[in-house]
Amino acid sequence: MKTEQSLEQLKTDIAKAITEHRHDKRGDGIRFNFGTAFILFATASATLIPTEPIWLLWCAKVLTGFAALWVALERALNFGARWRYHIEMQSSYQSILDELNFMSLLDERDRNETLQNIRAELRVLRKRASEIPGVNRM
Repeated sequence: MKTEQSLEQLKTDIAKAITEHRHDKRGDGIRFNFGTAFILFATASATLIPTEPIWLLWCAKVLTGFAALWVALERALNFGARWRYHIEMQSSYQSILDELNFMSLLDERDRNETLQNIRAELRVLRKRASEIPGVNRM
């Protein structure tokens, strides 16, 4: 009974971790992909905008400035690496959750071996959880 409660609590905790990474992945993915599209659009537009009248020249300069700013933000905050990190973490937690769900189909010896493997995998994932790219923790 106690083991079943522990396994259910573990499943709940892992499902929570999956949800957290899903949410974070969405934000970083949007910033990375739309930011890249914006940079391409802004630089291409700035190249094609005529220099007369003068206000069009200013539009080109503003677009170029925003593109340069977004490139600097992407380099500093590393949205692409963070997006991939969250996808990998979510997939890893989902894999462990799948193993836990299939444990009821295993015999006692295989179940103990599977629990040992899950424990080792969770230890690695929990250590990796603090290594979000682009986030400096002091």
